[in-house]
Amino acid sequence: MAKLEKQFAKRNFALGAIYLSAAGRDEIEGLPSPDDLCVGYFRQYKRKAACFRDIQSYVANLPKNQQTLFLEEIVKQSEDEEVIPRILAADMRHHCMKYISK
Repeated sequence: MAKLEKQFAKRNFALGAIYLSAAGRDEIEGLPSPDDLCVGYFRQYKRKAACFRDIQSYVANLPKNQQTLFLEEIVKQSEDEEVIPRILAADMRHHCMKYISK
């Protein structure tokens, strides 16, 4: 698992890990759940403009309770660290809530 965490610093590797976890987590030993990986991805790449778009489809496929937890985590990080303007945080909240309500 330590090797995985080191490789997570590479954006394409991180997205691939999320994809594999979402596609068949039970088949890959030591791979965290998609929701944990999405939160980790956001923590690592929150300063990238495409961060949320990169993981949007994975978050949309999470169960509603995990979507809510993800949303709470990214809003908390966004507001606490002032990573992104509050308007963008509100926009992200709106997009997440749109998927949660489906």
